[in-house]
Amino acid sequence: MPNQLHLNRPDPAVISAGGVSLSVRRFGRGDRRLMMFHGGPGLDHQILLPLADRLAKHYQVWLPDLPGHGGSMKQGEALPGVESLRRRMSSWLAGLARDGIGPDLLCGHSLGAWLARDLVRLGAVSPEALVLLSPPSRAARSEPSSSDTELGRAREEWLRYLQIEVPGPMSDRFRQAALDTLVVPPSRYIRLLRTLRRVFMNRPDPFAPGCPVLVLVGEMDRTTTPEQAREIARCTGGARLHHLPSCGHFPWAQDAGPTADAILAFFRSSGTGT
Repeated sequence: MPNQLHLNRPDPAVISAGGVSLSVRRFGRGDRRLMMFHGGPGLDHQILLPLADRLAKHYQVWLPDLPGHGGSMKQGEALPGVESLRRRMSSWLAGLARDGIGPDLLCGHSLGAWLARDLVRLGAVSPEALVLLSPPSRAARSEPSSSDTELGRAREEWLRYLQIEVPGPMSDRFRQAALDTLVVPPSRYIRLLRTLRRVFMNRPDPFAPGCPVLVLVGEMDRTTTPEQAREIARCTGGARLHHLPSCGHFPWAQDAGPTADAILAFFRSSGTGT
């Protein structure tokens, strides 16, 4: 049933590599690793679980909480700035590569899409295929947008943002994932928000990746508009662009099937599928 909650996911475990420790949930089938970066800032991997459930039927899915996020956040730690986020993820991925367990395939959503693209551009990771799901670009808003310091108010703002970006009723899976997702009070990451806004206001750095790239965006996305998605695709040599109808910034929110199908079709057509 499409709305039945997945009950067989293992708990996240801490994986240390390259001097960096991250909380990672791993599950799925097959021999190939698909690593997925969540969006944010201030969120965690749980928002991706409804989509990951579908993809885990074909791949070993790795869902890390980014440095300073979710289970990877140390008590009292502020969210890292852009340079720290990039540096720590580069070190962690390099450590995994030395151990022979780097990702075969890479997918990022929103902030995670920007990070995944940047890490590939800098040569910090070399996947066989890359999916940029709702990548942020010029004038992109950060979610949640509240400046309130109370966690409860931050969560309220997060849920209001979802109502804007999900044009129809949420699936039970996504609703539960949204409620389970850790939301850090925005006062904790105001410096990162300002830096990200400056980054996203600039034209994406053009580069030609050494792997197939899919830019996947909802037609009704208000955070990453179709025009912005086209610009990112143009700046990423050889990237394919695909729009998902009747979807917003979280295109798997109503039904994860079409988003998962688009990703799987891309992997297969790129010669990187199962």
